[in-house]
Amino acid sequence: MKIIQTIGWIAPRYGGPALLVPQMARALASRGHDVVLITTNVDGAGELRPDQIPSRDETGYTTLACPRSWPRWYLTSRSMAAALEEHLGNADVLHAHCLFRYHTFASRKACVRHGVPFVLSPHGALNSYQRRQHRLRKAIYHRLVENANVRSASLLQYNSQAEQAQVEECGFGIPGVVIPNGLDVAEYQAPAGADLLPEMIRAGDGPLIVSIGRLVEKKGLPRLISALAIIRETVPDARLAIAGPDDSGLEDGLKSLARQLGIADAVAFPGPVYGRAKVALLQHARVFGLPSDDENFGNVVVEAMAAGIPVAISNRVAVHAIVSGCDAGSVIGRDPAEVAAGLLPYLRDPRMAHERGANGAAAAREHFSWEHVAALLEEMYAGICRPQAERQ
Repeated sequence: MKIIQTIGWIAPRYGGPALLVPQMARALASRGHDVVLITTNVDGAGELRPDQIPSRDETGYTTLACPRSWPRWYLTSRSMAAALEEHLGNADVLHAHCLFRYHTFASRKACVRHGVPFVLSPHGALNSYQRRQHRLRKAIYHRLVENANVRSASLLQYNSQAEQAQVEECGFGIPGVVIPNGLDVAEYQAPAGADLLPEMIRAGDGPLIVSIGRLVEKKGLPRLISALAIIRETVPDARLAIAGPDDSGLEDGLKSLARQLGIADAVAFPGPVYGRAKVALLQHARVFGLPSDDENFGNVVVEAMAAGIPVAISNRVAVHAIVSGCDAGSVIGRDPAEVAAGLLPYLRDPRMAHERGANGAAAAREHFSWEHVAALLEEMYAGICRPQAERQ
């Protein structure tokens, strides 16, 4: 099959789908498909360098990272529109990821013109929590643009049963299928040395709690810091690392909270971590914590499971049912005392932490390997792809 993937951004700073979609493209290409990833070169206020854009020689798929046009905030790109016209003529299916940006609108319009089936993955954008954010603006945009995008889809691909249930409340009436996000499990299970850790982490002692992801309000990071203050009454050398880009400007407030609680020396902010540095941080932590208000899937939770550490997550993180089902950690409340209670057993009992971490690693191999997920995606595409006779 010739499969077109579209997304507005692939710069690592954006996390989630930006990291997922290139991995998905690679996994599908490894199964013999002709995959073209059409995106933009946006990277915050700047642009990705050419060496940051995946090359076909290394990945097996083609990446077209298009420059932005006006209006830039919408990630508009005339080059993207041209690329869609060039590649859709002989494509079997297009898979668009995320909403509220130009690429979804352009993908829908091009698919209608060329008669190509259109799969849409909202990645949480239609969940109730996200619908409440900027409600008026989103309501207007939905009426003008996004409702047509969603209703034009041949199929909606959800990352979790929880996402499917929330989106179906909206009444779009589009058939859907649940396929979880994939992961290169072997990467997270290959040992990563302590020399890859940020110096501020490597220099400390005591059991480490880690949370990785963008510093945004929904992650519940103040609860995590407040929980550490409670934990240190019992485990006085416990530490916390909060790693991720601070695009929302929250880090100063989080540091101030740590100072007010008298634990500033126990809370580290190493900034974004990627690749083997992220693996090292997970493998050298005792437990992963995420008391989030909303996670459509929880990629980093699965990464922590694959790395072999227990996870303590709120029931607003969509993978919580799998965590409970395979005994890979704890599903916790979102009050600081409840967060502390969920983390504390692993800090006090290394053997329990090891056992729960091993359960999580086994579950990651079973449910989230790219070999498994790519086969599900292939089956989904085959069910809706355009017959060869209809292609130009």
